Amino acid sequence: MIDLHALREKYREMKRLREQHDAGSPVDPRPAMRALATRFPGALREIDELPMDAIDARIASLDRALSGAEIEPWMRALARYHAWMRLALRLRLACASERSEARAREWLEGAARPHDDDVDPRGLDDATLHAILRPPEGRLHRVVLARVALELGVDAQTIDGYLKGPRRR
Repeated sequence: MIDLHALREKYREMKRLREQHDAGSPVDPRPAMRALATRFPGALREIDELPMDAIDARIASLDRALSGAEIEPWMRALARYHAWMRLALRLRLACASERSEARAREWLEGAARPHDDDVDPRGLDDATLHAILRPPEGRLHRVVLARVALELGVDAQTIDGYLKGPRRR
């Protein structure tokens, strides 16, 4: 399930933060950025990389999808990326003192899904669990990209491109 409302709010908040920054606002953006990153891990990367016109275009696309237009591939991919990254970060935090697969499985059995669009933690396979606990080269981002790519049947570079968006000039 994709929460298009939440995804739209993410981009609205990114736009607000960028506009606030561009206007030289004295308001400390860190609490809002922390909240954004908690709900949408990876959003801070997007806020740094996406041009403002791309943020506006995504808001408009989400508005159309909420009005009945087709859900675009990037929407599904980013919703799944955030869901998988939330699970991965929660799991790693729960296992911070003991990064064992036994401890991870124990946590997964009792873990809840804070959001409707979250990944069911009890369905995590052994290979993905191991990769989350000990990501190759320490790159959790790559593990999550690979998992979402497998789930959606696309390549990881495509999903990474959705996070980065078109390059700024």
